[in-house]
Amino acid sequence: MNIRKSIEAAPTVEVRSDKPPTLEEAQAFVGGPVEALDVGYRTLLFNENGRLLGMPFNRALFDHFRTRAGHLAFQVFRANLVGNVLILTGDAKEGWS
Repeated sequence: MNIRKSIEAAPTVEVRSDKPPTLEEAQAFVGGPVEALDVGYRTLLFNENGRLLGMPFNRALFDHFRTRAGHLAFQVFRANLVGNVLILTGDAKEGWS
């Protein structure tokens, strides 16, 4: 996995509701060590070292919450999540929250 590639690309968001990702899948998507944050009935997985690595703010994640759950957008903005983020809901949260 090329960390530099993750830093330079625009951060993306993937939503999963069917099955939880493996640790290896989550690490590959976020580009490194995974941290979990519970937001409402969702669990967000992101790179725990993202800010230290200089990954950009995840605008797609902010927009996702602003359009679907405005009250949670502020929490996401305040958490200053950077890099790629996996959003887990339903059965996909099993083992992560």
